[in-house]
Amino acid sequence: MRHSLLALLVPFLAARAARATMGPPTRLRVEYIDQADWALVDTPRPRFSWVPDLEAGQLQSAYSISVRTAAGTALWDSGKVESAASFNVAFGADDPVPADTAATVSVRVWDQAGQVSPWSDPFSFVVGPRASGDWRGAAWIACNQTGEFDAETPTYARNRFRTEVRLPAHKGVTSARLYVAGTGIARAFVNGQTAGSARARLQAGWTAFRQRVLYTYADVTGAVQAGGDSVALALELGNGWADVLPAAWNGSDAQVSVPWRRGGALRKAVAMLVVDTLDGPSFSVVTGAPGAPAVAFDGVATAPLPGVELARRPHNGTARQAVRLNASWSCGGGPRVNDSIYDGEAFHAGRQTPGWDMPGWSPPPSVRDTWAPALAAWPFSSAITLSAQAMPAVATQADFPGSMKEVRNSSAGPLVWVWDFGQNMAGAVRLTVPEGTPSGATFVIKHAEVLMHPPYGPVDGSVYTGNLRSALATDTYVHDGVTESHEFGEATYHGFRFAQLAVSGVPESWAGPNDKTLVAVHFRTDVAREGSFSAGDATGLLDKIHHAAAWVQAANLMSLPSDCPQRDERKGWMGDSALSTESFFYNFDMPALFGQWVQAMRDQQVNPFQPEHGASVGDTTPLTFGSAPGDPSWQTAYPTAVSQLWHYAEDRQLLGSILGPLHQYAAALSSAANATGLKKMFAHYGEWVTPPTVLPTSPNDSTQGPKPPKSLVSAFNFISDLDRMVELSAAAGDAAAARQYVAEAAARREEFDQAFWDWTINAYGAGFANRDGLQVSNILAAALGVKHAEEAFLSTVYDIEVTHAGKLAVGISGSKNLFRQLTLHGYSSLAVDLMLQREYPSFGFMIDGGTHGYEPATTLWELWTAPVSGPGMNSRAHHMFSAGPEMWFFEHVAGLGLQCGGQTGFACLRIHPRVTAQPQIPWANATVPTLRGPATVSWTNGTSVAAARLAGGEAANRASQGLRADDGQLLLSVRLPVGGASAEVVVPAGDTGPGLLITANGELAWAEGEFVSGCQGVAGASAVDGGVEFLVGPGGAFVFSATFA
Repeated sequence: MRHSLLALLVPFLAARAARATMGPPTRLRVEYIDQADWALVDTPRPRFSWVPDLEAGQLQSAYSISVRTAAGTALWDSGKVESAASFNVAFGADDPVPADTAATVSVRVWDQAGQVSPWSDPFSFVVGPRASGDWRGAAWIACNQTGEFDAETPTYARNRFRTEVRLPAHKGVTSARLYVAGTGIARAFVNGQTAGSARARLQAGWTAFRQRVLYTYADVTGAVQAGGDSVALALELGNGWADVLPAAWNGSDAQVSVPWRRGGALRKAVAMLVVDTLDGPSFSVVTGAPGAPAVAFDGVATAPLPGVELARRPHNGTARQAVRLNASWSCGGGPRVNDSIYDGEAFHAGRQTPGWDMPGWSPPPSVRDTWAPALAAWPFSSAITLSAQAMPAVATQADFPGSMKEVRNSSAGPLVWVWDFGQNMAGAVRLTVPEGTPSGATFVIKHAEVLMHPPYGPVDGSVYTGNLRSALATDTYVHDGVTESHEFGEATYHGFRFAQLAVSGVPESWAGPNDKTLVAVHFRTDVAREGSFSAGDATGLLDKIHHAAAWVQAANLMSLPSDCPQRDERKGWMGDSALSTESFFYNFDMPALFGQWVQAMRDQQVNPFQPEHGASVGDTTPLTFGSAPGDPSWQTAYPTAVSQLWHYAEDRQLLGSILGPLHQYAAALSSAANATGLKKMFAHYGEWVTPPTVLPTSPNDSTQGPKPPKSLVSAFNFISDLDRMVELSAAAGDAAAARQYVAEAAARREEFDQAFWDWTINAYGAGFANRDGLQVSNILAAALGVKHAEEAFLSTVYDIEVTHAGKLAVGISGSKNLFRQLTLHGYSSLAVDLMLQREYPSFGFMIDGGTHGYEPATTLWELWTAPVSGPGMNSRAHHMFSAGPEMWFFEHVAGLGLQCGGQTGFACLRIHPRVTAQPQIPWANATVPTLRGPATVSWTNGTSVAAARLAGGEAANRASQGLRADDGQLLLSVRLPVGGASAEVVVPAGDTGPGLLITANGELAWAEGEFVSGCQGVAGASAVDGGVEFLVGPGGAFVFSATFA
């Protein structure tokens, strides 16, 4: 034991000895964004965050912030500020940061000992336009107001815009900034160079476009300088979320309800290029249609755009002349001849026009008749807000090479080729054209999550696309004889693991494709994936479930949390995200994305086009499908997201701005409950996708399993919302509101008990004639802590062990709560057995691919019965089931992620592994991101490891990972965030009596049933249920070893 423990301590002790001085603060953020490519905000007083690089045992005592323009002019120097705050520190100068300002921020800190850090590296960010006047007269432009396609035959899509100007005499360009917004998708080019990151896709984020449109930013200084005095500004638009197929999914936010093939009647853009020069003038190029007739939108007309405007505008701390250059915009066609989020893209390489985004270009004869002056489109009005996309963009993440198989005489046709990329993901493919491919050859690529198998058809190697419903998910490329490769995904994306290629227009002698012809390109919102989890069960099932859960979350991060990435839906379904919110934060750096999404929910409450919805929110955000008011179990995503941001980041600014609307939201739910009582509280869905008692035999069988009353699930979420309102009101200092919510929550719990408790079956779920469906109702009652919670919990255990013979029978709400409640009530062995179950219904059944192994899951399914259900509602990548496993893995298996009672912002972590005594899991480890830096936990039970080694095989191999503990020894390693976090660490030793010995970093810390002082960083310890709780930190790394004498 001593040898293994010393080996473990060596790196910790060496790291401590090597540190003589504090390092500079790291991970600088502006409004939660820590990547310069995406660091765009429009708030006048942006907030800054950082991670101080503190010694163990130290806290930050003071900070100093320096904010300067990109040119070096001081905007704010805070001086030394005595404060431990290290995130959400607001810009504090007398005057706000001017709109259209590129700036940098640097930070240094002091610790409690008075040691000062070096200054951090400067972090670049931009404060963009805030009001219509900041856009220098820019106006929305479009190419057409009527369709360019008939219903069947697509023709040349007009989706490109360009203008060209010459800069007046100047002594050199010092800075050039480009702001662009589009509905739905806009990509910009300056002098032939892509504006902004080449990784960006589907810009900008999805909103209710009639109410709010997001804009993006790019530093294009180099591109403008490369053009000399000439500047060509070009835009390429896509339909995006403003215009999707089928019309039914457009919902109430669409402007017209006809298929996307009309050719982009909703494609519109607004842009502003600002060029600063060495000798003072600031030139701007903006979108507009000089002299064009006004085009009304929602009853508001835009005036013709004047040519040149002179003004005095502040920038970079000085007043400078602002000159708007006369820009004549034209629009025309390009090689992407159509696009749809659902259906895919069609790219005709022969229609490329090299140089179209360069100075001096004019349309060649082959496309000249497709180019025409741009038209004026939407104006600025009180109904439309332009906001910065204050979150990371959707961006490419990784390439996935695949393995190709030739498939002949299948249901797909006489000859196709199918690639397996090994992972279900969101993205598109990159096509490398095989040598010898003639001009005119057409490549048609279908995307799918699974291969054909019974009961859908024979196992013939082709792809199965029935579950995509009306979404074609097909990309088409027509070769020009020259182009070597093309990457799809500028204006579409797919959810897929497989791609099927059919090629026409090639001779019989054509050599055909190979493995490298198609490569999958995964993209999603560019939030860092920082969380990790691994556990030592014999077959690695827990790791596979975690992999599938994290990947299904990744596949649904497309500027907001969608439900699925593949079929003709992909909406911001609130119910899915209400469940997954906390676990999203365990895996990804989420606050910027969720902050933007909360804004979208708030927009829904005040949407002038949907006033009948009142203070409620709908089933989806943006509200493009479903009902409004939404099901209470869906609406709850709103307060859940705000609560999570409060817990994670102590976001007082958000809390102050959103608490009033949340009071209105809660009042609307209370009014609905008062009108009917909880027993009849309204609901649209209730518990969702419970497993049928037996697997269906027909793919058209859409039966779901027994469920509790819908009203019970609504009541559960309504009362949970009241609990959140108690906490949020108290955090905002509104004690009176907090007391009011406490009283209402208590009264509603009593009403819940009266409405749903059934003495005849000693369980919740009044109205059931038998015990079916009670597993969900009783686990929800146990989670609420209502009067008969303990009886309800025991009813759940009986239902699992007896009624369902050791199987779960829950849908999405039950799944989130089941494993946690079992563990918290002392039934961790049952929770482990259920999670390691491989028979239907279980997560292991998903991983194994169903009864016949046709579909080994790499993302979690929408249905427990996926391989035999469909074709309607049967996604293989729905994140709603990720909540239960992920929260249990992090919080209870690894023991990481929760915070000390009543604390927020990860000032104090609660670390308590709860399954260390279960022999099936001999070890586990996890890392979670926090704004103070990452936190890591690892543990190993030597007795379980020894048993695994005796068992041999794969179990022995997995037991050799992680900490090395001897038989009879429990090792628990904790590394706290360097930004000043403390922790309550429970060493789960079971019996805390005189025979228990616990060391901390090699020093005796617990003996004879008492705390032994003297270990650096360990402030105290006490016996608790199931172990010994140590108070440690701030900061530092600790290794606890528990043995019995």
